[in-house]
Amino acid sequence: MSNKVFRFNKTMRFFHWSYITFYFLLAITGAFLYFDFLDWLRPLFGGAQGARIVHRVAAVGLILSPIISFLLNPKEIWETLKYAYSWKASDLKFFGEFIKEFFGGHAHYEPQGKYNQGEKLNIVLQSLGWLLFIVSGIVLWRFESFSPEVGMIALIGHDIAFIFTLAYVIGHVYLSLFHPVTRPALKGMLTGYVDEEYAKNHHPLWYNEVKQEKQVRGKEKTKTKALSLEK
Repeated sequence: MSNKVFRFNKTMRFFHWSYITFYFLLAITGAFLYFDFLDWLRPLFGGAQGARIVHRVAAVGLILSPIISFLLNPKEIWETLKYAYSWKASDLKFFGEFIKEFFGGHAHYEPQGKYNQGEKLNIVLQSLGWLLFIVSGIVLWRFESFSPEVGMIALIGHDIAFIFTLAYVIGHVYLSLFHPVTRPALKGMLTGYVDEEYAKNHHPLWYNEVKQEKQVRGKEKTKTKALSLEK
């Protein structure tokens, strides 16, 4: 049995699963407006009107999910965003190696932290998409309150946010469920823990930080125990 390393706390797991649930509800109910071949799904939501209601309820959920997560653990969310938006020129090399790995080749990555560049890009796209969904969605929700020009811009913005975020979500789902190299990462979002070998091989910088912190805590615990025995 392999050793485990703690990667995601309850706040991050809540955020991930709540956000993706509301996102897929929005994607499905929103797709009814564009694709006739999905008409057979409408009865599951009570018809077109029911789908619109579900879409709006899910939209509120999508808005609240990051906000609630931030209120639960502001430090974790803020540090994750700060890390995701911190880039250097050499980070772009990751994507060339990632393409090799994606199609079954062997990649040679620079040592990665808690989030690799692909995960960081996902956070950036989803957070920007979230903001664009909110702004454009409010306009579309209250369409009659705005000019036709503003409504059209909002519709285009909503579509752009959907296309870019959906493309990355599909890739994310594939890597999490089917790709043999990255599939072990899913355990982190299910239980909070990943296998030590996975952490060591895919996120060595973060793994070493965790290991050092554990050693420091161990030394402090030993020191405290020794002092208590001296009393």
